[in-house]
Amino acid sequence: MSVTSRSSRSARALRRLIAALTIAAPVATAAAHEVRFENLTGTTIRTLYVAPSQLGDWGEDQLGKYMIDAGESFTLDLGIQSAPCPFDVKAVFVDDDEAMSFAVDLCSIDVFYFRPEG
Repeated sequence: MSVTSRSSRSARALRRLIAALTIAAPVATAAAHEVRFENLTGTTIRTLYVAPSQLGDWGEDQLGKYMIDAGESFTLDLGIQSAPCPFDVKAVFVDDDEAMSFAVDLCSIDVFYFRPEG
C-alpha cells in the first residue's frame, strides 16, 4: 500500500494549476480591438455592416435590433487581434440613404465617424 504525503499532493496540484494557467495565458492576454462608430449626421442609422475587405460580402447587420441615433455611438468588438484588416463599412439610414467606406484600417483607429455630406 502506497501512502502519498500531503506535501506531494499539494506540489502536484500546484504543478497542474501552473500548467493550466500557462496554457490559458495566451488566450487571456490576446486583446480584442473595439471601434466606436459615431453618428454625427442628423439621421438615425438603421443598419451597420462591417466586413473584411477581401470577403466581397457585407455579411450580417452588426446592430441587430439596435439603431444609432443622430449624435449617438455604437461600439463594435472586431475580435481578437483585429485581423484581418482592412474593413469595408456600410451604414443604411432610416431614410434609406447609404454611406460606404472601403478599405478602412479599423485596426489602427478607435473611432469611425459618420459625418453629414457636404
